Amino acid sequence: MEASLQPVNEAWVSRLAGAPLFELLDEGVDFSAGDAVQGKLVLQDGQVVLLAQGPWFKVTFAETSILQCMAQFMTERMVEVGDQDGVGWCRSALMTFAVSAHCVQERVHAPGKGTVTLFAGRRAPHPELHALQHMYLAQLWPGFATSSLFAARVLPGIQLAGTWAHEGPMAFMALEPELDVRLPVSSMLWTVLFWASTGNCTVLSDGFGSATYKHMLSDLGLLADVSMARQDSGALSRFAAIWPDARRMASEIENYADIAEAMRCGFAYFGAGGFFGEKRRGAVEFSIAAKVTTAFRRDASGAQQQGHAGKLGDMSGGSGSWADFSEETHGTKARAKFIVPLGADPALRDSMFGRMKEWATAGDAMHDSTARGLAASPLLVRADAARLAARLREIAGADSMGACANIRDALLGYAGRIDAAAAALPETLPTAA
Repeated sequence: MEASLQPVNEAWVSRLAGAPLFELLDEGVDFSAGDAVQGKLVLQDGQVVLLAQGPWFKVTFAETSILQCMAQFMTERMVEVGDQDGVGWCRSALMTFAVSAHCVQERVHAPGKGTVTLFAGRRAPHPELHALQHMYLAQLWPGFATSSLFAARVLPGIQLAGTWAHEGPMAFMALEPELDVRLPVSSMLWTVLFWASTGNCTVLSDGFGSATYKHMLSDLGLLADVSMARQDSGALSRFAAIWPDARRMASEIENYADIAEAMRCGFAYFGAGGFFGEKRRGAVEFSIAAKVTTAFRRDASGAQQQGHAGKLGDMSGGSGSWADFSEETHGTKARAKFIVPLGADPALRDSMFGRMKEWATAGDAMHDSTARGLAASPLLVRADAARLAARLREIAGADSMGACANIRDALLGYAGRIDAAAAALPETLPTAA
C-alpha cells in the first residue's frame, strides 16, 4: 500500500510545503468564503469547541496539527509552572509508556496472541519524543507498525498500518443524500472509493451501526472483500458476533484490561495510542477528533446545497442492540454520544437521531433474528444497489480519472459486481405489520 501511494504522498507534501495549514481567526470574527482553511474557538455547554471551515481535503489536516500544538503547549506549561509536579508528570508518562510497551510485548506479542499497532501522534507532546517512542517500539516489538505518517517519513523501515476515520462516511452522508433513500448507502460509496484508491480493504463500521453496515456489504456482494473490521464503540463481544469470519481490530482501548477482554472475544489485532502514556491517568484531558457534520456541494443546476451528517456508533449498554433501545433506559447516554452539527436546533437533532437509530436498528434486528436461527433476508432493495452502481460509473467516468487508471478500473469492477448482486435483490421489502 505504501508503495502505491508514494507518488500521491509526495505530491501532497510538495503542495503543502511552506504553506499554512489553517488560519486561526480572532474572537468574534466569522468565517469568510474561499479555499483557505479557517478555524475559530467557540464555547458550547461550558466546553471550548474548535470549528474549522474550508475544502474538506484541507480541513482534515487541521485535526492532528492543532491537537499536537495543544499537547506541546500543555506539557511545556506544566514543566514551567508545575502541574503539582511537572517533572513528575513527564517521568510518569515515560514510565507508563515503558511499562505498557513491555506488558504488551510479554502478554500479547511473545506468546503469539495478537498484534498491537501504535495509533498515536495526535497527543504527542514533542516531535522528538514521538520519534523516540517509535524507535523504542521498533526494537521491542517484532513487526512493529504505526499509524503515524510523520514517523514513517523520518524513520527508515517503519511500517504503516491503519483504517479510515469516521469523517469519511459522515462526509458522504452530507454530500450524497440521494443514495440514502432507505439506508446509509452513501457509506458504501465511501467504502468502495477508499478500497479502490488505496487497496486497503479494512472497514470502520460503527458510524451508523456495525450490523447494518455489514448486512449492506453482504447484500451488495462485497462482504468477502473485507480484510479487517475495526471496532471503535459498543461491546467487544457483540462486534465479534457481527463479524465472526473477519479479522478484527479493537481500537477503543483505555488500559490493558481492554486488550485482555478483546483477546477473550477472539480479537487478534489492536490499535492503541493514549494508553501508552500520551494521556494522563486519572485526569480529564482535552481531546479533538475531526468530524464532518456539515458539507456544501453543487447540484446539477450549479446551486449550492447544504447537507448534514452525524455519528451514532454501536449501542453501549443493555443488550448492545439498537433493536432493544428504550428512550427511558438508554436515551440520555445515547444522545450524549451522538454527534451532530454544532448548534443544531432540537428538531434537526431529534430528526437525525431518529433516522440514524432506524438505520442501526434495521441491521441489529436482522443480526438478532439470525442469531436465533431465523433465515437472513436483504436490507437493501434493487434500486438501492442500482443507484450506487450508477454513481460509481459516474465517478469513474470523470475527466480527472484519466490520470488514475487503476482507480477507475477498480471502480468499474465494483460497479459491475454490485449490478450482479442487485439482480438478486427484491424490488421491495415487506412492510411491518
